[in-house]
Amino acid sequence: MNFKILSASLLSVAVTATMAGCETTKQISKNDTTENLRNVSPKSIVFEWQTPYTDMLNFFVNSDRYSADKSMFDIRDLNFDGTPELIISPDTEHNTPCDIYTFFNHEIVSLGQMGNYGTLTYLPQSDKKLINEDYVGSGFVIGKYAYIENGKLVPELTYTDNSSSASSGAAIVHKINDREVSLPDYDKILEPYKTQRSLKIGRKYSFGEKSAEYAVRCAESWGAVLSNSQKSTVESLLRQQLSDSVASGSDAGFEICDLNGDNIPEIVVSTGTEETNFCKVFYLSGESANLLDGDFGYKGRMFFDVEQQVFYALDSPLGTACWTLATADLSKFVPSANFMECGRKFILDEASIKFALL
Repeated sequence: MNFKILSASLLSVAVTATMAGCETTKQISKNDTTENLRNVSPKSIVFEWQTPYTDMLNFFVNSDRYSADKSMFDIRDLNFDGTPELIISPDTEHNTPCDIYTFFNHEIVSLGQMGNYGTLTYLPQSDKKLINEDYVGSGFVIGKYAYIENGKLVPELTYTDNSSSASSGAAIVHKINDREVSLPDYDKILEPYKTQRSLKIGRKYSFGEKSAEYAVRCAESWGAVLSNSQKSTVESLLRQQLSDSVASGSDAGFEICDLNGDNIPEIVVSTGTEETNFCKVFYLSGESANLLDGDFGYKGRMFFDVEQQVFYALDSPLGTACWTLATADLSKFVPSANFMECGRKFILDEASIKFALL
């Protein structure tokens, strides 16, 4: 198979705006072989949670809380138990929490609402895989950490602090689990939580038909799709990338995602979240994983148009750029309603590497 990548710079910087055609196009060809590559459609892998989650997404779309311009959702396994949770983000307003659902005892279960700005903070390296909300008001902070267990959202720790009200003459109070503590104790208790690596989650997928289908029917299936040989190749690659990230001290992440619809996923590695960070894309070929020529995305993430099979970066210092491994005409590319954020589904660590390939 002849493996190609097209790249181009675009003029627009907003996903929802009409984008101008590409000014320049660069084509890079790489020879690829499908020998020893298993090719199984992720859509052929069936999980019990898929239909209930699809029904819940459809229910939300038909509710008065849905906004075609603002609503997004996420599907990811928050407690590494093999069954992902569904997270719905109505919008990005300050007071907007996420709706969280899990699938337990053969049925969808609401875990309630948590978060603000339509997102949650997720701590996958914590023992209990904690999620966090941190509400900052005028002169105060209210937050909590919780985890999922037996189909319920269980509180781990709550905290309040109104130190920012000191200038107004308010009595300063610090509380952990509703118990007043001194400021040194407050900081000491929260320090192990605040210093952990985290991910912002809740707004990964748009509600487009094709992006929703990819989220439900494909994104959680790669561990069942990849052959043992492919898994070994991906694991070796990610461990090398992990070694590199530890040496450089970067906040690396990764994702397994099919960028050209051939049922053989690419491996996207995010080098961090700073302005100088980007994504590296690797493709499977025979017994190896090969690096595509180029740096992709911005701040260690990129967007992927599932319908047109184009991945692109927004708001970078060089403007907006897009690339494709398929046959899309980039000169006419306008992002569709079927897009997703790509590159940082997992923090790059040993536990996530193993889990992503189960």
